[in-house]
Amino acid sequence: MERMLQERYDILIGLKDKDLLEQLMSTNAFVEIVSNICEQSKIGYSLKKMHGGYIMHNGTYIKEESLHLSLNGITEVQALKIAETIKKLLNQECVIVTKEIINTIIV
Repeated sequence: MERMLQERYDILIGLKDKDLLEQLMSTNAFVEIVSNICEQSKIGYSLKKMHGGYIMHNGTYIKEESLHLSLNGITEVQALKIAETIKKLLNQECVIVTKEIINTIIV
């Protein structure tokens, strides 16, 4: 067993286009796009489908499908680059990035 402290970055991604306020592709198509970004960057990831609400900068409240992307063992620079790529590619007002130090045990 190996124990280590590791940074984990979670990126929350809404799936409605910021301008049209509609989801333009199936959730599975978005999963494929985000998975491909991670694979091209050669990073390990986990991805979950979710449903939630978001308050846009102009005060509009929307309910939407979203994705929760979890990344371990990468730098903050890498995580933010992936977040920015996803934001632009999926035409999002923003994506939310959280950072946490986790105690990891590799069995």
